[in-house]
Amino acid sequence: MNTHQQPFFNQSALHKFEELAPDKRREGTLKYAAEIARAISAASAADESSSASGAHDRHLVFRLDNTNYAIPLANMLAIELPLATTALPFVPFWHEGIADLRGDIISIINLRSFFGTNATTRTPSTRVLIMRSLHDEIVVGLIVDAVSKIRRLDSARFVLPESASSVEESQNFMRGIYYSEDASLLVLDAEKMLRALTVGQAEAAVR
Repeated sequence: MNTHQQPFFNQSALHKFEELAPDKRREGTLKYAAEIARAISAASAADESSSASGAHDRHLVFRLDNTNYAIPLANMLAIELPLATTALPFVPFWHEGIADLRGDIISIINLRSFFGTNATTRTPSTRVLIMRSLHDEIVVGLIVDAVSKIRRLDSARFVLPESASSVEESQNFMRGIYYSEDASLLVLDAEKMLRALTVGQAEAAVR
């Protein structure tokens, strides 16, 4: 089975998942993390065995409002249900607070607000993407509207936007737009975005 083309849950299974008790839903969320870990391992093995496969990076597809985004799977640690947060003073408006993730304290970022889009009420499909930098000691949680699937994208097909649009803020962190028969994806530069989040928090703290 090609995992990069399959959703984590089909629609029927997703409805059943949302109806589960919190402890059972947590188990389901951990399965998300396991799926990502397996995909990362498989992608690494493929890169080592074939240089050609390196051009087709695996990405996690998620949604904000009506826009689909893709972010490198290599920067993913886990997918969580919304976490309880503690608000902090002197932080940007898009910083929701800090959360305890199995003993580690991380910042939780509202990605809608960070991209300049109106925040919305959380729904059963709301998820928190636990992201890490591959170059710096940065780990944050990004609140997104929904998670879709894992896809392998050919970076040679990324197209830079020709003009500003409703996603102008997010364009600062885009590698390009990926067009396919079924959808278009805004591909994010995870490292650039994570660095911007860290700098933004530091600047707010010294104001």
